[in-house]
Amino acid sequence: MANRSSNVTDTKAVETDMTPGSKSIAKSERVDESSKPRRVQSSASELALHLGGRLKHARLLLGFSLRQVAEAAGITEGYVSKLENDRVRPSLATLHRLANILQTTIGELVSEADPFGKNVVVVLRDRRQVFEFTDGRGGVGTSLEKLIPSRPENLLQANVHVVAPGGGSEELITHRGQEFGFVLEGQLELLVGDEVYKLSEGDAFCFNSELPHGYRNKGEATARIVWVNTPPTF
Repeated sequence: MANRSSNVTDTKAVETDMTPGSKSIAKSERVDESSKPRRVQSSASELALHLGGRLKHARLLLGFSLRQVAEAAGITEGYVSKLENDRVRPSLATLHRLANILQTTIGELVSEADPFGKNVVVVLRDRRQVFEFTDGRGGVGTSLEKLIPSRPENLLQANVHVVAPGGGSEELITHRGQEFGFVLEGQLELLVGDEVYKLSEGDAFCFNSELPHGYRNKGEATARIVWVNTPPTF
């Protein structure tokens, strides 16, 4: 069911010219719990997968300065520096913007070396990686359980989004591609364009990713949603 929402902000991509040159940047285990996914914090600890170094490497490859990236992402130059030195953890929305600016994906920034090396990949439940994101201001974060590893040749990505009561997207985002979701449990408000869709366990959805979109959990229980994107963005 679709309801109009007056508090949904339409977000548009903005492009600014950035010099030098003709560069421009789009603004835009305790394991007896063996049935539980393995948790990997998206912070200076083990998001480790060297997020800071990968951010810096991607920036330098494109020839962008700290200031250029900061202005395009809508954050401070000092914050970008702290990210590159693994001194702070980014929100999911901030990481998404940085990945777009640096012409990469979140998956490439945080992925481990491919442990499979096969055409068929099986991810056991107790080997599933979990990335936790916070808004950096004490708010409720969103967790992503990776269902398949990130690899450059992948045409899609699949995660389970775990959204605590009161949690949700920091802002509406846009990017190329399409998305599909299936609510495993709980309730979710899906925001696409200027529409709000109220979803419950067993409901499914799909939409074009070029539309501004986000989500929030206004229920009293944690929501879990299988979320599939093509091409990969996280």
